[in-house]
Amino acid sequence: MTVSQPPIVGPIEGAKAADTPKSAKPIERFEGGRLRLFVKVAELKSFVRAAQELRLQTSLVSRRIVRLEASVGVQLLQRTTRNVSLTQDGERFYEEIRRSLEHLEQAVDSLLSTRMKPRGVVRVSSPVETGQYLVQKVLPGFFKAYPEIELEWDFFANERSPLDPGLDLLIRATQPEEKTVISRKIGTVRYSAYASPRLKNLLKQKMPVKDLDDLPWVLYSSDLFFETSRPTIRVSIAGRTHEIRPKKIVFRGNNMTAVKHMIIHGAGVGLLTPLVAQPELKQESLVPFMPEAEWGKEFDFYAIYPARQYLPPKVRVLVDWLERYFPYGPNPVTRA
Repeated sequence: MTVSQPPIVGPIEGAKAADTPKSAKPIERFEGGRLRLFVKVAELKSFVRAAQELRLQTSLVSRRIVRLEASVGVQLLQRTTRNVSLTQDGERFYEEIRRSLEHLEQAVDSLLSTRMKPRGVVRVSSPVETGQYLVQKVLPGFFKAYPEIELEWDFFANERSPLDPGLDLLIRATQPEEKTVISRKIGTVRYSAYASPRLKNLLKQKMPVKDLDDLPWVLYSSDLFFETSRPTIRVSIAGRTHEIRPKKIVFRGNNMTAVKHMIIHGAGVGLLTPLVAQPELKQESLVPFMPEAEWGKEFDFYAIYPARQYLPPKVRVLVDWLERYFPYGPNPVTRA
């Protein structure tokens, strides 16, 4: 059953002549606040939910939408006892207004960014090990430089989309497929091979490539340079690329910290990023294995965020900082 509607044409009851002069342009005949109310009601398909989210009375939201319809001279929303839906005119109007409001907000953000110090909460998501490393090596200096910025960090980037509501920034080693996001490269990392000091002492100092198949291996499960269910590891030595097909994989997991601890305990030779290996290299509980070789391939890390013409200052300065100091921090250490 359709709820009866007030007339949507003609002057608004109680409005003064000065409120809607005949010479006024269409956009001047209603307030921008009504447009935002309309977009919110259209998105939520409910006057009640829109009112709750905006902390307004439902009756007030309804009256303002009626006045908006009166201003444009067409019915924008179809109300029934159960739901609210856009009319054909409403759908067209919604798309135009939504884009216009986004551009307006971006213009305001851009203007304010030149006057305001970066401040506020930035919500970030990244892989566990990457986030842990950034917290330890890269971010302490950031907090000193921008004391009015707060970070909320989610360590499960593989489960998040850069378009998730409330997420400002996603850090990961693959570019997303979404066309509505921006991927900004912040750094490049390559795997290196490591072993425990005890295991390395048991191995030959210079091992022929053909003997690498026979080593015990501890591997991180990733498709960055593994191509089959039984991994093939590519290694480049003196400009020549070889393929290693491990005969014995002692441990394989999808957590690089777990892989690192297995290597430390002497379970086998393993591949880690220098980001993860650095603390144990300093402690000498890990040592490089065949450091002259290049293992796997380089891969890039990206800071990913929704495509906007204007990036909020708090997000922009964080991305700039990551690009400047990732992966080795303000005080670079020896790259093993």
